[in-house]
Amino acid sequence: MKILKFGQSTLDDIHSFERVLENILQSKKTEKHILVVVSSMKNVAQQLQLISQKSKDGDNSYKTLLAEIEERHFLVVKHFIDVKHQAKVLANLKVMLNDLEDILHGIYLLWELSPRTADHISTYPLKMMAYLVSECLKQKGFDSEYIDTQKIIATDNVYQNASIDYGTTASLTKKNIANADIIYVLTGNLGATAKGESTSLGKAGGTLTATLMGSILNASEVIIYTDRDGVTNTDSSLNANAYSLPILTYSEAKELSNFDTKVIYPPSLQPAFAQNIPVIIKNLYNPAFEGTKIIGTQMANPSKPIKANSTIQNITLLNIQGSGMIGKAGTASRIFKVLAENKISVILIIQASSEHSITLAIAPEYSIKAHEVLSVEFEEELKNNKIDKIGIKNEMAIVAMIGENMQHTPGIAGKIFSALGNSGINVAAIAQGSSEYNITIVIENHLLIKALAVLQEKFF
Repeated sequence: MKILKFGQSTLDDIHSFERVLENILQSKKTEKHILVVVSSMKNVAQQLQLISQKSKDGDNSYKTLLAEIEERHFLVVKHFIDVKHQAKVLANLKVMLNDLEDILHGIYLLWELSPRTADHISTYPLKMMAYLVSECLKQKGFDSEYIDTQKIIATDNVYQNASIDYGTTASLTKKNIANADIIYVLTGNLGATAKGESTSLGKAGGTLTATLMGSILNASEVIIYTDRDGVTNTDSSLNANAYSLPILTYSEAKELSNFDTKVIYPPSLQPAFAQNIPVIIKNLYNPAFEGTKIIGTQMANPSKPIKANSTIQNITLLNIQGSGMIGKAGTASRIFKVLAENKISVILIIQASSEHSITLAIAPEYSIKAHEVLSVEFEEELKNNKIDKIGIKNEMAIVAMIGENMQHTPGIAGKIFSALGNSGINVAAIAQGSSEYNITIVIENHLLIKALAVLQEKFF
């Protein structure tokens, strides 16, 4: 079995739909059992968020925006479905759109939009797309069945970021997806609670649906189609010499995706990793290009220990230091507890073995709040000079150098720092995990493009 997943960027207009359908049919020629997972049409999910907010605000212009979404879907029907079959398909889509409009009208009247309702709204563009792709495949003479994954993916009731009940999901999946001759088309990013209430899977979304199905149904591979040539070795928007990586290991992909979520997001890959199923990232619009294949292990190549780098721009460094921290148990836990209570996520943590300081990287929008809550938490220590003034450095950037072959290869960190130092780039902070797959440095944001060019020349 092969799993094909098509993201929003591949479901845009008549031209992209033609490519999607052709890709599915070509895959069916070489693989008996094909399962397809689709996202919503490009930008429709974002439009629905805007529409929902307008409804909540009492702005009835949401109806005009909803009509635009309807027209985009109807255009696909009129292009790909024979006239004699169009009425049925259009009617079924219209039923979904009418249900959606009723919900939006309720929000408009009540001025209330709960996470539960938001999740339910998000189901409609996904259901419309899966149904539409399935009907287009039928039109081309293939047996196809549209499956709403709310019927097979069981979750808890944490709306907008639900966790999957794998046991129940596996049982329901195997029961409902059993005929190898049928091309099943599934909605991405949807599940349901035990009570049948709609849930979504958060950032992991449709890719998690694809890898989950691959894991349960023992797929040979999962192919993720996007509008990008796989995963690049560095940020192509910052470095014109970036190139696509032919192969990544699971460990490298996890490290890269923790920083760059444009193509892959760590939890979405986990089911495939657990079953050692290859995941391939391909560009729908560049079919001749092989893309990036993510596999379990790769033969070591000591001559190229660093595979790629990844970046986060515009971060803030918080530095908490003072002699009163040395040997004082619980300081770190107090820091993380008060930040967590205020919903401030920590991107990076660095602590010297002297215990004299702890440095944290956070998103800049939280810098003032973080400084305030930490100042309150350590008010006594600050007053008694046991902790110095809490330092803030804004406009910083993170660069993570990643590669499984870095492990046990001496001198890598020295080469990184020498290359940067020789180019006049100061490193403000350094972090490395014991896995040795990742060396992370923090530099000033305005030096990022220069740093990436230096590292590209030195290592790639």
